[in-house]
Amino acid sequence: MKLAAALLRAPGGGRLSLQPESFARLAKARNPTLVALAAVLDQLLQANAGAIEQTLALTDTTLRLDGRLRLPERFEVQPGLAAGIEAAFAEWLGDSALVDRYLSLRRALGEPVEISLRLRQDHAALTRSQSQQQFLQSLGADDPRRAQLPRLGATADPTRTARRLEAECASLELRWRMAQVDLALREALGRVLGTPTPRWDEAWRDAARLYLGVDLNHEELKGLLRAAAAGNAADWRLHLPGNSDWLQRAADKLDVAAWLAPPTHAFPWRGEVCTLSAERDPLQALRMGLPFDSCLALDSGCNRHSAIINALDANKWVVYLRDRKGRILARQLLAISGDWRLLGYRVYTSIGSADGLIDAFHSYARDLAQACEIARADAGVPETLNGRSWYDDGTWSWRADDHDERPQQLAAYAAEIGIEVPTVASTEFIDEARRWSLARAGHIEALQNWCDTRPSGLRNLDMLRRRYGERRVLRLLGDPHRRDRYRYELNREAPLSVLLKLRPKLHQADRVGFGRDLGDNAIDAASMLSALRELLAGDASVGFDDDGFEHALLTLIPRWAESLPFAQLARHLPLLARAFERIQHGLPEDCRSCVSAAEGWLLLVLRSAWRREPERQRMLRLLTTRHDSARLPRWLLALGAREHLSSPAPLPLFAPPAHDPKPLRALDDLVARHPQLRGDPLRLAATLRHSDPAMLSIDAIEWPAEAPWDALGDAICDWPTLWPAL
Repeated sequence: MKLAAALLRAPGGGRLSLQPESFARLAKARNPTLVALAAVLDQLLQANAGAIEQTLALTDTTLRLDGRLRLPERFEVQPGLAAGIEAAFAEWLGDSALVDRYLSLRRALGEPVEISLRLRQDHAALTRSQSQQQFLQSLGADDPRRAQLPRLGATADPTRTARRLEAECASLELRWRMAQVDLALREALGRVLGTPTPRWDEAWRDAARLYLGVDLNHEELKGLLRAAAAGNAADWRLHLPGNSDWLQRAADKLDVAAWLAPPTHAFPWRGEVCTLSAERDPLQALRMGLPFDSCLALDSGCNRHSAIINALDANKWVVYLRDRKGRILARQLLAISGDWRLLGYRVYTSIGSADGLIDAFHSYARDLAQACEIARADAGVPETLNGRSWYDDGTWSWRADDHDERPQQLAAYAAEIGIEVPTVASTEFIDEARRWSLARAGHIEALQNWCDTRPSGLRNLDMLRRRYGERRVLRLLGDPHRRDRYRYELNREAPLSVLLKLRPKLHQADRVGFGRDLGDNAIDAASMLSALRELLAGDASVGFDDDGFEHALLTLIPRWAESLPFAQLARHLPLLARAFERIQHGLPEDCRSCVSAAEGWLLLVLRSAWRREPERQRMLRLLTTRHDSARLPRWLLALGAREHLSSPAPLPLFAPPAHDPKPLRALDDLVARHPQLRGDPLRLAATLRHSDPAMLSIDAIEWPAEAPWDALGDAICDWPTLWPAL
């Protein structure tokens, strides 16, 4: 089990979300062979060929733990196929074994046993040339067309075809191996369910992936798969205890027969007729997260367990729009609320929402509601009849009927914000106008819902601020968190100086995302220095949030440094080094890579500033001054490793090593004050950068504890005498 868990931790960079600790839990109830095979299937659907090949090898090892299944190690070639089918081609190619392999693979995959037209190009050209030669040679000696014979004398080289054939064989063999894995997955799933699967298509493959990846509602899914294997999943679904009870109660509230026999609508799209219908096959309904990459997606959706509930519950239908080939183009979940009204949820589409698509779904829901003799509702909550932890995606408003007030709401709202009423209003625009109308009438709950980052939310808040005044709007917003969000969103793109003045006025700055997305805010020196001093003046034992303002400083500091000449940047380096140490100490351990990336960015900025406006005396003072921070000496050493500290090359060139005793002595003094730098690869690189290759003795070099390749950079090209020692 431990070996299997290790192999499946990241198979070929795989996407299957299995960790060693979860594998042990899964293995109690599920076949480890099935888990291994699903990892390969995931590679087939998500990864490139190299990752698939690696995963095949890992899975083959894992399958040995099971003992009953093992992937074939090699493909058995049927000899003699070339001689019997493609003799002329094989003779020209000069490699009958390669042709045998190609034809055997095509036969194993159920493809025509022949050479493809692409691979036959060069041989076909040679055959045509030979036919033309025979024709021209049959002509009389004085026929002028015989002058073409010298041009047709060259023979086609089979080298390119052989190279293509080898690549094609590799691709075909990979497909064959994946077909073997697919077959093994089907057999293993059949053993787990206790019955073979009646077919093996996309729906069953997706169900197998969901079975292995889901944590919640697993037993419900297993029951569904067994019923699907038996061929009675739809009837089995209706007889589930939760569904039976609901259907009995529903008989007094709606036309149950109409609900259980939903209609099918036609929808024209791009010249073909698509079908819009509720999915009666629960196995197909499980796929509602595909191909929209939603939170219900089978492989990585955080709420994929909810797709099981949607497929099983009798009070819910998954409505699919399919093309004539059966491909899913769009879907919507319909459900009956606890007060017996029809709810609609967001329409997910892979073809956009134009051409009346949303109207088609709403029309379908309207007809279904009329047939069931129930009303539609814009809000409500349905019961969860099977499983647990159903995910509520949020209901969407229905299109307006003739008696609805929404057309007037849309017109008034559009006039308020100065736009034309859309010909086909989106669901978002309808909802925006509805909430604007409620807020205008004084409904506080509608006003509170606008406190978000959406353009509509900010636009409406700005209108209401002009109407009621900022103080009254803040009072209407209710709790401090909503007020914080409102204040922050109004100033999100303001200069850093404005944000720093706002920060003390917020109740909980980090909770509203203060510090996120500050990549474009204007930065001035006074505000930046004030922020850094405030950072260092705080309690050193306090930790920072990984998306708070302190983390944002990792971006702001290098951005600000880019605007400074070397003289100013050098003056602030001690402050910046202390700030980096405080940030790294306060951030979580998993932010160490963020600190490293920001530090690398700052060092590049420092190198560029030094090249543009080098000041030798200021640099020597930096090297010889005592610094409180241990970080700054290493920054200076890194600068000396990549740039000459007396006469740097102009951008974008690199300066070759040049002996200069003053920087060398200053660097030695720096290392003497900070002994931890003595074995640093940067010290070797800085020494070589300021030494003469003809004068430096290899025996006198203090070699670093780690490999110095990254530190040496371009300087390695100027030290061929060191290559043997390195």
